[in-house]
Amino acid sequence: MASPQTRNLKTANGGKVAPQHYNDAMGDFEYSKGSDGALHTKVINQPSVTLVDKNGNPIDSENKLPVDVAFPTEQAVKDADVLAKLADIETKIQATNDRLNQTLNTQLTGSSLTQDSGLFTRRGGHQEIPINAVSIAAGSSKFASFVDVTGYDSVTVFVGSDAAHNFSLRLDWSPDAANLNGHYNANIVLNNQSLSANSAAVSRQQGLAKYMRVVLINNDTTAAHTMTAWVFCI
Repeated sequence: MASPQTRNLKTANGGKVAPQHYNDAMGDFEYSKGSDGALHTKVINQPSVTLVDKNGNPIDSENKLPVDVAFPTEQAVKDADVLAKLADIETKIQATNDRLNQTLNTQLTGSSLTQDSGLFTRRGGHQEIPINAVSIAAGSSKFASFVDVTGYDSVTVFVGSDAAHNFSLRLDWSPDAANLNGHYNANIVLNNQSLSANSAAVSRQQGLAKYMRVVLINNDTTAAHTMTAWVFCI
């Protein structure tokens, strides 16, 4: 087995002995290497050895070795919780897209809520409002005063006349007993209906505002008629 005593030292330019060390695995001397004025040293199982930086200062918690680590641009995610959260978000996004591809229940004006939704306070019992008999000229109309119908589910109107003829019934709705909700033509609930003497025409409608008034229209263009109405709120 080769030993340092049997091997020649390495020389540098000019035949001078170069910095070197003996390599047992090679059985020969090899040139030593270094950088920044210090020798590269390999320490194995030597806890008492003190490492120093290029300036000779000991490496410790205050004087740490600089570490240059190049992380990959994309890193694999292994956290199960993060993966589960991403899956949950993806599920919700897909559900939203599916809903948007379906028909949406919308309307341009008004409300789709019923009075049973809790926006109104229901009154107890019922309310009866008689409309006195009134003579209406041929092709003309007359209306009663606004009445407060807040809280009632529906309004039923009975109409009578002194003789057979055609008539129309309009129910005007108002939030303040002054301004109408929408155009009055939209509030006609019975249009050019036939009415016999001593009989009654009936219309039932859900409440649309706080106040309501009855408008009787005589569609007979040749004669006046005495008409009456009776409002029943429940």
